[in-house]
Amino acid sequence: YNLSFVDGVMTINKAALVATGNSAAVTYNGANQTVTGFTVSGLQGLDTVDDLVSISASGATGKNAGSYTNTVTAGLEANYTVSTVNGLLEIAKANATVTANSGVLTYNGGNQTVSGFTATGLVGGETQAVLTGVSASRTEKNAGTYSVSASGVDGNYNLSFVDGVMTINKAALV
Repeated sequence: YNLSFVDGVMTINKAALVATGNSAAVTYNGANQTVTGFTVSGLQGLDTVDDLVSISASGATGKNAGSYTNTVTAGLEANYTVSTVNGLLEIAKANATVTANSGVLTYNGGNQTVSGFTATGLVGGETQAVLTGVSASRTEKNAGTYSVSASGVDGNYNLSFVDGVMTINKAALV
């Protein structure tokens, strides 16, 4: 036989790889909080993350309650077709209690007011001054007992409210 040879073709397709940004769910603490990095699924053989040259994650940093994106980007990889999934840093509101101030007054014929509040459960050394959306006040003229209610919202705290008491005692009359 006289033999003739025809070359064949071997095609190795890229493997599918998913790069997922790391995520974290934390509670507001008054300081910057961060999530960084990514994980991968679909590595083949003895490949490691260190063999991937074009994948990166921006990381996410936030201080206030809300969602922050850890963006994953990928360029061309020699052996992988990369799809990306962004991660999230979710900062949940912290819980705090707002208590309206109380006061004991004596009837004087004019309007009298009890206002202000205290707050417990604030984090990171914060004081009630950060609760700019909260108020508590009650104005009355006549002797009696009245509730003083606080109300409002805050971007970093789930607030629960406790009423105060305004008491206007009767004036002495001879």
